[in-house]
Amino acid sequence: MDYVTYYIYLCEGYLVIFICSIKEFRVQKEFIIYVGVLLYDAFFGLSHVFAGSIRIQVYLTEKYIPLYTPWMCFHLPQVYLWSITTPATGIITIVSAIDRFISIMYPLTYYQLRSRYSFFMISTPLLISCVFVVIEGFQCYELRNVYNVHDNNAMQGLD
Repeated sequence: MDYVTYYIYLCEGYLVIFICSIKEFRVQKEFIIYVGVLLYDAFFGLSHVFAGSIRIQVYLTEKYIPLYTPWMCFHLPQVYLWSITTPATGIITIVSAIDRFISIMYPLTYYQLRSRYSFFMISTPLLISCVFVVIEGFQCYELRNVYNVHDNNAMQGLD
């Protein structure tokens, strides 16, 4: 079994606690955005842990799993978390690159920005991915009577 990912998450957790506990780091925009990237990555991993824990229950009980509708699968907690964090993890990388671009191209303007700027930059991926979740909810509602999703509840029945 590979424990490298556990060590990475453990180090990231200590780094988040370290940055959030020291006032000088808490007010710097770069560290706030870095903590945001780490938190999005942690929630992305957590969504897969939730999905895996439900799938391992199916494996251990060896029960027959019927087909589900996308609407039924949409209401599972791990699907909500997975649907939000998957696009948000990619978008936070773009937001971080935009932040670095602004800091290099306009250093005086960037220096004058407050820490609210960083919180706005961190919340932007969450808001954008929530729009995608609403669209996904409408698509699942249209297929509420079609039983075409397998036991993994990964929303694969949407074509």
